[in-house]
Amino acid sequence: MISVYNGTDLRRKRNGLRSADLAAEQADSGNRQTAVSYEGGRLFAMSEPLYRIAPLLPEHCREICTWRYPAPYDIYEWRPWELMVSLQEEFADLRLRDEQYRAVLDREGELCGFAQLFPIVGVTRLGLGLHPDRCGGGNGAAFVRAIAEEARRLQPEHEIDLEVLTWNERAIRAYRSAGFEITDTYERMTPNGPAAFCCMVWHER
Repeated sequence: MISVYNGTDLRRKRNGLRSADLAAEQADSGNRQTAVSYEGGRLFAMSEPLYRIAPLLPEHCREICTWRYPAPYDIYEWRPWELMVSLQEEFADLRLRDEQYRAVLDREGELCGFAQLFPIVGVTRLGLGLHPDRCGGGNGAAFVRAIAEEARRLQPEHEIDLEVLTWNERAIRAYRSAGFEITDTYERMTPNGPAAFCCMVWHER
């Protein structure tokens, strides 16, 4: 018999831990779910990724441009796909899309987000977006860690960092759970004027 749990659920079954005790363990499960097989009265566990990284296809781009977020997160929305194509902006530019952008798929192959791996000298800077229906679902750290692991695989000698607006506490919590630490805070210009950002650097666990 095969059952599928995330890493936290498996610990609950083994240890009978209370839900409150499990909250702090969420970050430890990483980008993994555990398939549990009972054979001959023994427990076998195989870990498999929650997310996988794939090429970002035009149909993915079109879908991403339809995603809508509640305020104040609506600043992360993209222009309509047809307009982006006409302006050759970001992932509408084929060369830029192939070099920097990736799709993030779930275990069923459904698009759940995207990543940008922006090259700087000695650094890979991450940009990312999660499907609005999946925000706040508890898997943000695993999503971010999957992207960081892909960046490390492609450029193992690079430092991996990202920028996040200081008011976005939900994102900062997910990034910390994924292994990022704030190393600097500064103000810079955005399309909406000056804004305060944190720079966070990944420390692989």
